[in-house]
Amino acid sequence: MNYLFVKVNNEEDSIPVEMYHELDDLRFEKRRVEIFRDGSVGWADENTNNGKTLLTWESVGSLEEIGINQNFLPEVISSEKFDQIWNMYAKQ
Repeated sequence: MNYLFVKVNNEEDSIPVEMYHELDDLRFEKRRVEIFRDGSVGWADENTNNGKTLLTWESVGSLEEIGINQNFLPEVISSEKFDQIWNMYAKQ
């Protein structure tokens, strides 16, 4: 598994400002958490979702590919960090 955090620079309330991804070895999403400017949170896994958050059907690009868009600041995170965020926000 791979774990990714993406900070999103935007002014839109409907677009998350933070995204956390759990990716399999082919970089397909298994779980995702999105945090929005107003503090609301959405999450999704392979079986269910909360809010507007859904898993993407395409593989997630590399850090370099994501970072081409200057509004996205991606970084690799640990599984422990992802699980901390997941346990804090998902399935509450």
